[in-house]
Amino acid sequence: MENFKPKYFYSVISVAISLMMLGLFGMIIIHGRALVQYTKEKVNIIVEVRNGTSQDDIQAIVEDIKKKPLIKKNSVEYVSKDQALELISEDFGLEVSSLGMANPLYDVIVFNVKSDQLSNLNLVHLKKELKKNTHIANVIYETDLISKINKNITNVTYIAAGASLLMLFIAIILINYTIRLVIYGDRKLIYNQEMVGASWRFIRRPYVFRAILNGLWSGIIAIAILVGVLYMANKSIPDLESIQDFTTFAVMLASLVVLGVFISGVATYFAVNNYLKNVSL
Repeated sequence: MENFKPKYFYSVISVAISLMMLGLFGMIIIHGRALVQYTKEKVNIIVEVRNGTSQDDIQAIVEDIKKKPLIKKNSVEYVSKDQALELISEDFGLEVSSLGMANPLYDVIVFNVKSDQLSNLNLVHLKKELKKNTHIANVIYETDLISKINKNITNVTYIAAGASLLMLFIAIILINYTIRLVIYGDRKLIYNQEMVGASWRFIRRPYVFRAILNGLWSGIIAIAILVGVLYMANKSIPDLESIQDFTTFAVMLASLVVLGVFISGVATYFAVNNYLKNVSL
C-alpha cells in the first residue's frame, strides 16, 4: 500500500482546499453579519430637551431611556447645548459664540438601539413614548437610512443564503470527485479482494477508516489556513477584531472538520460499493 500514499496525500490537500474555500465564504458571511450589526448600532437617535429644563429632569430622562429594553447598553450620552456649540465650532473652524448670537441649539440626549430592534416601527413607538414627557421637544432619527439598511440586509441575506448553498454543493461535488479518483486507483486491489471471497464490509472498512482520518486532517489543515488568514486580516485591519464573533467562528471551524469527515467517509463508502457491485455483476 506504500505506493498509494501520494494519492491519499493529494486527496487530503484537495479536500482541505475545498473546505478552506467554503470556510472563507463562511468567514465573509460571519464578518458581514457582524459589520451589519455594528453599523445598525451606530445609528444615532437624538432627543432634544426643551430649553429651561433642569439638570435633575434631564438626568431623569437619561435614566428612563437607559431602562428601555431596546436601548443598546452604555450608549446613552447627554450633550449640553454649550458642548454641542463647541463641537460645531471645531468642525467649521469658527468661534460661533463670537458672532454675538444666542445659542440656538438644544441640550440633547444621544443613544443607539440594539441591532435587532432597529426598525421604523419600533422607533415610532419609542418616539411617541418619549414625547409624552413634556420636557422633550423632539426625537430625531434618519427614517430613510434605517429603511435602506433593513432593506439591504434582507436582500443580502437571501443572496448569502443562496450563495452558501451553492458553495456547499460545489464543495461536496469536488470532495466526492476527489475521493472517487483515489478509489479508482485502488480498483484492481478491490476487485482482487472481492474475487478471493472477502466480504464487502472487510474490503470497505480500511478505505472508510482512512477516508475519515484524511477528512479529519483536511479539516485541520483548512482550519490552520483560515486562522492564519484571520490573523493576517486582523494585523492589516486593526478595527476588524472589534466586530468579530469568535464563538460563531469557532463553531464554523468545527463544522468544517465534521463536514470533511462526513463527506469523505460517505463518498468513500459509496465509491467502494460501486466497484464491488461492478465485480459482482
